[in-house]
Amino acid sequence: MSAPAGPSPSAADDRHAICELLAHYCFLVDSGYHDRLADEVYTADAVDDHGLGEWRGSDAIRRAFAETMARFEGTAHVLGNVHVELDGDRARSRAYVTAWHWLADRAEPGTIRPADFVVLGAYLDDLRREPAGWRIARRRFRPVGPSVLAVGELPDFLLPR
Repeated sequence: MSAPAGPSPSAADDRHAICELLAHYCFLVDSGYHDRLADEVYTADAVDDHGLGEWRGSDAIRRAFAETMARFEGTAHVLGNVHVELDGDRARSRAYVTAWHWLADRAEPGTIRPADFVVLGAYLDDLRREPAGWRIARRRFRPVGPSVLAVGELPDFLLPR
C-alpha cells in the first residue's frame, strides 16, 4: 500500500500562489529579467496576446519579450483588483494593470522625467497547475474602456492596427 498523498492545497493557498505568480510576472518584466518569464510564469505551450499579435509557446514568448522590452528604458506594472476563479488544476484570473513605460529612444541618462506613457487595462489569464506550480496558459491584455487609455503619446509599434 502506498503512502497517502500530502495535504492538498486549499483554495486560499491556490489563490495566494496565483496572486504571487502575477506579481512575479511584474517583477521580472520591470526588473529586466523578462528572459525568465517563459520558464517561471508561463506554461511551455502558453499563448500571450497583448494586442500585438499572439505569441505561442516558450520560444515565441521569449523572443517577443526580448524584442518588445528592448524598446524601453524602464517599466513599472502595478496590479489591482485581482479576482481568481478556481476549477481544480485550472483557474482563471482577472487583474487590472496600470503600466508605466519609459522609451529607450527618449532616454536622457541620469535625468528624472515623467513616464513617456501609461496604459490602463486588464490581464485576463487562464492558468494551469504544473509540477512547478501555477503557470499562465493563456494571457490576454485588454484595455479598460473602449480603447487603450494612455497618458502621453503611444509609439507607433503600440498603435492599433
